[in-house]
Amino acid sequence: MFRKILLTFSLICQLAFSSEVISQVSDTTLANFYIHRSTDFVLVNNDSVFYYGEKALSLSRDINYKKGEAASLLNVGAVIFDAGNQSLGLQYILKAKHIYEEIGNEDGILASYLSL
Repeated sequence: MFRKILLTFSLICQLAFSSEVISQVSDTTLANFYIHRSTDFVLVNNDSVFYYGEKALSLSRDINYKKGEAASLLNVGAVIFDAGNQSLGLQYILKAKHIYEEIGNEDGILASYLSL
């Protein structure tokens, strides 16, 4: 319980700070920020994982940031899979794996397999 409270407080502080500097960062950095926010909420709130994952996915696609697109697909796919829609979640995860293979990211490929 204490861990969740501490994590929530930390995220609130980080989000308050980040809103001031978001306009000063590159698109890739912002996509990575959303990916990390998405990952931070994995044990806390699946809605937040989905929210930040979708923001990261949209931005990554807009700027053609393949690594960010794959990471976002993996996060969102895992949430969808865990929520009970295994078919759609699997599509996201496999698409992430395919992108990781295209860019030669072995850690991402492994993470994709571990998400299944």
